[in-house]
Amino acid sequence: MIDDPHVGLGHLMIAIAEPHKEGLEAYHRWFEREHMYSAVLVGPGAFAAERYVAPQALKSLRYPKDSEVFPKLDAGSFVALYDLVEGSVEEHFAWSYAQTARLDAAGRTNRDRDLVLTWLCDYRGRVARDADSVPPEIALDHPYRGLVMVWLEARDEDATRPLEEWLESEYLPRSLVASPIDQVQLFAPRDFPEPTEDVPLTPGSIAPNPWKARGRLLLYFLDQAPQSAWSTHFAKLGDAISASGLGRVALAAPFLPTRRGTRDHLDTLWS
Repeated sequence: MIDDPHVGLGHLMIAIAEPHKEGLEAYHRWFEREHMYSAVLVGPGAFAAERYVAPQALKSLRYPKDSEVFPKLDAGSFVALYDLVEGSVEEHFAWSYAQTARLDAAGRTNRDRDLVLTWLCDYRGRVARDADSVPPEIALDHPYRGLVMVWLEARDEDATRPLEEWLESEYLPRSLVASPIDQVQLFAPRDFPEPTEDVPLTPGSIAPNPWKARGRLLLYFLDQAPQSAWSTHFAKLGDAISASGLGRVALAAPFLPTRRGTRDHLDTLWS
């Protein structure tokens, strides 16, 4: 995969949540006006973030229907992605765990949501459509029209590297030609660092990741809304991965970028 040695992108943190209907407005305002910044972006090593939303119409496109990535396939209305500088994981989370405790003690938290998935990943590289595609460290700040997250499970641990090589050399370069997909970034899941202090972390937020041995994550950044590209570029992705004999699609899920400071899409999360 294209790997620019000058860029700072080294790690990705993912937080996927399902808000409670009764507290939706308060949760939404708290997350984008408080939490994204005070709990992550002002910390060491964090340099970019974006938040995405899945209205019910996009949730209905997710597959496979028996996916085990999310506890429920239609959970996970909001996704927050955070980019971290290479090598900053230990420093960032030493700060983050203590910061979480400080914010909680100050009443600057919101519990009107359920955590669906929280992952920490290492950046493995990317495949870009064009020579002048957006650099990977700018992707979360670029005004892309859509995001598709694809969780992969390798056939076994020995197939993980061959799966990456096949994606890099064959499948992704071919599938990006004349497509609305500007780039695909590849990440490998890892465990969060263990807390060094007795801090009141959200239950499940740093649980051991059962996917780290065989799992991979692809982030597709699109120049158009994902529903417009779904049938042509994503509906058969699962078949293509399975046909390689190297793994399977554990979950493919499309999202739209939020327009921060607005309540766009809040009335279409479940209808």
